[in-house]
Amino acid sequence: MQHLYPILLTLLLCCQTAFGQQNEEKDPRHLYITTTPTIWIDGFSGLALRGGVEYEVKPSIAICLDAAHYLFRQPKWTIRDSIKGYFLKAMVKFYLDDDDPHAKKPFERQYWALQYTFKNHSFAYHDSFSINHGPAFDKSYFIDAKVHCLTFVYGGALLIYHRLLVDYYVGGGVRFKFATSTLTDSEKNGLLHGEGHGDLIGDFGRATGNFVQPDVCLGVKIGLRLH
Repeated sequence: MQHLYPILLTLLLCCQTAFGQQNEEKDPRHLYITTTPTIWIDGFSGLALRGGVEYEVKPSIAICLDAAHYLFRQPKWTIRDSIKGYFLKAMVKFYLDDDDPHAKKPFERQYWALQYTFKNHSFAYHDSFSINHGPAFDKSYFIDAKVHCLTFVYGGALLIYHRLLVDYYVGGGVRFKFATSTLTDSEKNGLLHGEGHGDLIGDFGRATGNFVQPDVCLGVKIGLRLH
């Protein structure tokens, strides 16, 4: 996790510089710190610590940067365990509604956005095998995966009392996955499928190789406006 600190520190310093310029120029653009509570109920990808910043470079355009680090020990109800890794997200938002600095009630702005995600992680998996039609046996192993995603997002940003941000979104795009495992070739060929040996989600998660797949995202992000 230590290698993420310089990234977050750089992001905050850049935004702080912009924040200082706002004060000098009385620029109405805003800076937020954000997090995603839905990351704590993601039983498929795994639970992670996540934080980010959002800065309006123009009244109708914002840049969002997020970083997350997976928890090594996952709850029993999640699919994966012993996760090592992180993911980074960069998004450019284009707001469809003008800001209303004088609004006296929660004010909502719709937007569409382009998001890039990079994920680098490894995790433990447990499966059943039968080599050369021999007796079945169980084994734990590790999968290492690197994922690049390009996603188009549509959402709404609700600003409450000009301070609290509630951002909900849904999106779709394409993901490029490059995955390897610690299994030998004979173990890969002897991996058991079907009833009692994985399911649709399990087969998808443990697949190794190079893939081009659809990407779907939805969630809620909350933030606090610093200015």
